[in-house]
Amino acid sequence: MLPLRTERLTIRMMRQPDLGPVHAYRADPTIAHFQDWEMPYTKAAAQRSIDRQAELDGPTDGHWVGLAVELTATGEVVGDVAVELRGGGMFATLGYTFAGAHHGKGYATEA
Repeated sequence: MLPLRTERLTIRMMRQPDLGPVHAYRADPTIAHFQDWEMPYTKAAAQRSIDRQAELDGPTDGHWVGLAVELTATGEVVGDVAVELRGGGMFATLGYTFAGAHHGKGYATEA
């Protein structure tokens, strides 16, 4: 199932090299304003998030999974999509978080 690719984006499981960009955009108060994580968002919190993903193969019933969204052309991580499946995959809740520099480009809709 993963990675998923569109013309501009690759959506995949988070990995250790994603720590820097994930921490940077999630620690931005203007990005975190409408999210439910605690601020200040620390590198340790970003590491825990990435570590939790390592235990899963992808979206799994009953678990939130954060998927990295990267620009296919450059490999730059610009945000993430959170997915929670329920009812054996019959229902899904999605959340999107993107670095401020990448707002307004249609990436959330595309992802």
